[in-house]
Amino acid sequence: MDQPPYQQPSQYPPQSGQYPPPGQYPPQGAPYGQPQAPYGQPQAGYGQPQVPYGQPQVPYGQPALPYAGLGLRIVAALIDAVILGVVDGIVFAIIGAVVAGAAAAASSDNGSAGAGILGLLAALLYLVLFVVSIGYFPFMEATQGATFGKKILGMRVVKLDGSPIGWGEAILRFLLRIVDNFFFGIVGLICIAATDRQQRVGDMVAKTLVIKTR
Repeated sequence: MDQPPYQQPSQYPPQSGQYPPPGQYPPQGAPYGQPQAPYGQPQAGYGQPQVPYGQPQVPYGQPALPYAGLGLRIVAALIDAVILGVVDGIVFAIIGAVVAGAAAAASSDNGSAGAGILGLLAALLYLVLFVVSIGYFPFMEATQGATFGKKILGMRVVKLDGSPIGWGEAILRFLLRIVDNFFFGIVGLICIAATDRQQRVGDMVAKTLVIKTR
């Protein structure tokens, strides 16, 4: 008997008017040729929320950022006050020694030049003390994200989206301390305790948050 001629198996895609064999349909919900997620895993595509690159991802229903509460911030402020107090005490001690030396030099017959130099040194030390006292908070928060008190307690100052703050936000937060410190700091304390995101006036104006890092 004559054998039927050998036929090559049909290749996908099928010829016009034909359907592919069962099981060879392209998977639904994904463009042809794109890698498919493992079975049971959600497909990333239309209708699914997209998280911007670099933004913190948190479980559904949880707050976006762990806000630092009133108690932690009070303790951090006390630590910063102690640090600044120690620095101020050291500088004042040095200034006192310099002023005493200038007075002793001025009382001598040929000590006018030495007294002038010591007086200039004392003035420079006063300037250093002023710069440290004024610049401590904005410098630390703009460059490190937190003062030493906040670092010790595991806190950080960030923008509303969780990104680091810059000099603008740090300076604005510092200037608004004038308002927060009204009535011995009661204004700032009330704002932190009463707001949903634990913000004082400086935070609300500068659009910043104080969060816990651990």
